[in-house]
Amino acid sequence: MPEKKSDGAKPSKNSIKLEFPITFGKEEILEVSFRRPTATEIRHLTGDPDFGQYLDVAEKCFEGTPGALKKLDAVDAIRVGEMIAGFLTSTRGIGGGA
Repeated sequence: MPEKKSDGAKPSKNSIKLEFPITFGKEEILEVSFRRPTATEIRHLTGDPDFGQYLDVAEKCFEGTPGALKKLDAVDAIRVGEMIAGFLTSTRGIGGGA
């Protein structure tokens, strides 16, 4: 039987409303959503990841049409990179104590 999330768990998705919506094919994208990355998806990160590495992780965690993120305006791309960086910052201390 699948394990249920505890009531105190944070949502696994996060969205950003684009300041500069993009057109990808026939679709206009106003908002982009991401799930939290898995350990496998961040294995390539160095000790101090650069912006390009955060965008690589974002592409893996993007819950939209593959390739659409390449059309992001720079302002929105920076916001996406900041979101991914935020996923990698724990709100708990080492050892996971509450």
